[in-house]
Amino acid sequence: MLLDAELDNRFWGEAVLTAAYLQNRMTSRSIDKTPIELFTGEKPDVGHIRVFGSKAYSLISKQRRRKWDDKAEEGVLVGYDGNTKGYRILDLKTSRIWIS
Repeated sequence: MLLDAELDNRFWGEAVLTAAYLQNRMTSRSIDKTPIELFTGEKPDVGHIRVFGSKAYSLISKQRRRKWDDKAEEGVLVGYDGNTKGYRILDLKTSRIWIS
């Protein structure tokens, strides 16, 4: 995942968390259900799944920008937030991860 996304090894933790997140939403060969489905009894929604390392944009709130400033920040998708329905996006300029 890191090689395909052209990210260095300091983001291995994000790659592992994303792999686990995806694995829990995929069916297995022996049982035709996902681990999430076995645990909760409901099929997981996978419509939000995107490619690890793909280009992503996060909206900058009106309070943080002026009229002619950019309306979004560009980053790289490095995972999914477990607490909200958000994506974890890496800002390549600052190496900061934010949730969008």
